[in-house]
Amino acid sequence: MDLSRNKLTGELPPQWSELTALADLIISDNDLTGELPQGWSKLSSMTFFEARDNRLSGIIPDGFVSKRIEVLDLCNNRLEGFLPELNTPLIKTLQLCNNSFQGAFPEHWSSLVLLQILQVDNNNLLGTLPDALSNLMVGQDGLQGV
Repeated sequence: MDLSRNKLTGELPPQWSELTALADLIISDNDLTGELPQGWSKLSSMTFFEARDNRLSGIIPDGFVSKRIEVLDLCNNRLEGFLPELNTPLIKTLQLCNNSFQGAFPEHWSSLVLLQILQVDNNNLLGTLPDALSNLMVGQDGLQGV
């Protein structure tokens, strides 16, 4: 479902958690606000989620990301907290740039063996990438020790 560039406003509807067969959701380039709904962890068929260029805030809730997700793009929002632990063995693209994430890279990310694109620039991250991800092209703005 592509709802990008529609001037949508307000918060993400928690009721969408009932759309359990939803595989692709693109809500980029709107004016959406608020937090990512915890109940969306029920979207177990989700393989593609793009919500860049909104005003989403708060943290990425535990279990928010489907195990089937291949593309997750949350760039250019107001998300914060630590980078999420991801139990997403199929993820190929992870874009979290231009937010306010802090801290180190989760060591668990070294198990993301299919990951090809990692974009985390313009956050407040520390430390180094797990060795298994060192071959990726990563924006390094705001990284220390990389």
